[in-house]
Amino acid sequence: MVPQGVAGVVICYQWPVSEAKRPWRALGDEGALAVLLIRHGETPLNAEHRFCGAGSNPPLSALGREQVERLGVRLRGELDRVYSSTQLRALETARALARAEVEAFADLRELEQGILEGLRFRDAMAEHQEFFAAWRRDPTAVRVPGGETLGELGDRGAAVIRALGLRHVADRSGPRRVIAVVAHQMTQATAICRLTGEPLERWSEFQLGNAEANLLAFDGARWQLRGRTV
Repeated sequence: MVPQGVAGVVICYQWPVSEAKRPWRALGDEGALAVLLIRHGETPLNAEHRFCGAGSNPPLSALGREQVERLGVRLRGELDRVYSSTQLRALETARALARAEVEAFADLRELEQGILEGLRFRDAMAEHQEFFAAWRRDPTAVRVPGGETLGELGDRGAAVIRALGLRHVADRSGPRRVIAVVAHQMTQATAICRLTGEPLERWSEFQLGNAEANLLAFDGARWQLRGRTV
């Protein structure tokens, strides 16, 4: 925004967002569906560095709402459909971005974090050293006590995103250029691994900040990661 004063009046001009900052548009030229995997805005538990999984349902914080508002400005007019996890933080984010009703899916919820739910990171790592040591050796199959494995999370999240991709590719009569799926840190990261064939051990390479997105392309047969934190 560039303010200019004219006769005591401040007029603000908003410069157009460049094509380079909208990489999803190029996928439409290739005939592919663009899928933005968006992490929800910040919550109070995120700000306090606490585990915030499927068992926690906080709303967005004030900063989280600001993050989502900025993302909404950038994505205005760009999204054909918006889908979401059923958890409040994702739904609030999705509804701020959507032009129409948001369809929500329980299987897009965050990892079931069991005994870790709500604990501060540093406290959890001190109290459950044995679990974290095992999890670092094999993050795929080691179950969070009282929760689930990354493999189970990746399977359920990827199944929803795969089905949405097929739905939009098959529907040639309607818009299919860009869709957004608003979910959670570990949900979107493990789904990327499952969809693209990357080893699940690499999930942490696809982490996002709050209200950031990874970009996938789907041509009806193959999924590709085409952008990180776009």
